[in-house]
Amino acid sequence: MGELAQLGHPDYGSRLFTLIGELNNENNRNRAKLYVLEALAAEPRVAQPPLLVRVTQNAKNPTEMDIELQLKPINSDSVLNLVFPFFLT
Repeated sequence: MGELAQLGHPDYGSRLFTLIGELNNENNRNRAKLYVLEALAAEPRVAQPPLLVRVTQNAKNPTEMDIELQLKPINSDSVLNLVFPFFLT
């Protein structure tokens, strides 16, 4: 969030960066989910609400969260299924 301020988009993005260096525990995974939901709510290309936002601890790397999304772009019948790794280190 804030990285595109010079291009006229000061509020675009998420607050996920605030979790870097934190523990991969339930509280921080819930915070990550909240930050993703906030970012998606501000995204005009996504139909609201998203169908699924799930944040889990990666099975192989305890310092990685996996963020799973199911969402529908506006003006589309297709559902996008996405999984993003988020590294806390």
